[in-house]
Amino acid sequence: MEPNRTPSTEPTSSPTPFPAFSSDPQLVQPMAQPEATPLAAPEALPTPEHELPVDAPKKKGRKGLKVFLVVLLVLVALAAIGYSVYAWRQNDTNSSAVTAKEKQISVLNGQITELKSEAAKTKESAAVVESTNDSLFQVKELGIGLTLPDSIKDLTYTYVGGDSVTFSTKTLADKDAATTVCITTNLGELSKVTGKYAAGVAGKQLIKQNASYYLVYEAADNNCADTTPAAPAEVQILIDTLKKGTEL
Repeated sequence: MEPNRTPSTEPTSSPTPFPAFSSDPQLVQPMAQPEATPLAAPEALPTPEHELPVDAPKKKGRKGLKVFLVVLLVLVALAAIGYSVYAWRQNDTNSSAVTAKEKQISVLNGQITELKSEAAKTKESAAVVESTNDSLFQVKELGIGLTLPDSIKDLTYTYVGGDSVTFSTKTLADKDAATTVCITTNLGELSKVTGKYAAGVAGKQLIKQNASYYLVYEAADNNCADTTPAAPAEVQILIDTLKKGTEL
């Protein structure tokens, strides 16, 4: 069942009638305009975290420049160190080379000194030999020199070809001026032969055996000896003189 409703005793309000429109301008009242509410100033927007201040590029550029300068200084320092090491090694190498050259020069100077000394001695020896050779009777074709005793000091020789010479003296030649052959063969013949002397060759006498050759003496032929004989003493003196001969 529905509850009993008690009728409301509150008076009801009637709607306010709109004023009647009048065409009289004096009666027309302007409508009140609402007052303009001033707008509040916009709040400053927060700066996003990823955005940098205006001077940020400058700071970043300076930082990059500093890094570049540091790297450049490091490279320059490394280059200086490398050049120093290279220069040191070059100097060390050059010093070693100079030392080696100085040693070589010292050795060469020593050799030059020795050669000069030897040359001086050789010159002195050559002078002595030349002086000695001047006093020797030289048989140049056979390369021998003889020291002549007084008994045959007028010895002469004639080259007869090959490696042979014949001996005589001026005294003997004067005695037998008419026989040309005997003038040159009165004291016999000396020959230089390559090799070793074979003993037992008739009419020949070994004078000297050297390493590669020997000297052999052969007496004068009988015809010449019969015509103008040489004294046996002179022949023996010549043989002894030949045996004492020296190489030129």
